[in-house]
Amino acid sequence: MTATKALNKPLDLDNIRSVTYNVNTVIGTGSYGTIVYKGKFGERDVAVKRVLYDSSDRLHAINEIDVLKTCDAHKNVVRYFGSKQEQIFVLIVLELCDMTLTKWVNDKSIIDVRPLEILKCVTTGLSWLHHQKIVHRDLKPENILLTRRPVKVKIADFGLSRRVLDGKSFYFYNRLLCTQGWMAPEILEHVLQLEDVRKCKFTYESDVFALGLVYYYVLTDGKHPFGEPYKSQVNIIEGIVMTTPKDVVHACSKNLYFIKLMIAKDPKSRPSCTTLLSCPIFWSTNRLSHINPL
Repeated sequence: MTATKALNKPLDLDNIRSVTYNVNTVIGTGSYGTIVYKGKFGERDVAVKRVLYDSSDRLHAINEIDVLKTCDAHKNVVRYFGSKQEQIFVLIVLELCDMTLTKWVNDKSIIDVRPLEILKCVTTGLSWLHHQKIVHRDLKPENILLTRRPVKVKIADFGLSRRVLDGKSFYFYNRLLCTQGWMAPEILEHVLQLEDVRKCKFTYESDVFALGLVYYYVLTDGKHPFGEPYKSQVNIIEGIVMTTPKDVVHACSKNLYFIKLMIAKDPKSRPSCTTLLSCPIFWSTNRLSHINPL
């Protein structure tokens, strides 16, 4: 679907009625006036995402609802309950989670879960999206959510997600809103050079690059494989990786081998999510013990 057709498409809302929220209970914010509140859907606690319904964000609301209706059946994708229009806003009613991955990395006492289990869940969820021919395009710790009882890991925020058009890629239509420091080099080059964004190609591989950044972030308790924020973008463009084994505080430092493949400058060198799920990084201790050393 082209951007023009999408903007002219009526917003397919569920017009659910039993939704309430308190403007004083903000649990998250996004770009262009998007706010997430804690609310109620009937008797259920939910997250209510309020998106400004104007020409600039109309396509984001359309795509987010479309993606969620397609993919929320998967256990590692945030659940969608419905949507409605309220004055100049669209309300998207979502599963309420306890915290972002960012908060969990800073305080692991609230939810007891192994770092590798989180990464496996995120990889499984992203693999599901890719099998549904969807690229997330904004994977980062703030868009990965955790629940406490029971422990669950969910990929969230599909405002920038798109369906793959030609079996491989999606060309961005208008503006780039992906988070700095979490973009693949092939995307970042177009952004920094201010080239025609229609040439900017998002792929499954660009999602895997962001996933590799998340892996390193989790296993190092918050570090970035391309260094501090003020120089990470330049390092991403130039392929200067700042990873060191001593930074890895969870699991085996040899897992850096897989992370380096995921964040390789050449997209063709990056493994698929399906391949990652079969790698030794997720093998059990018992299985690893049966491998004969060279």
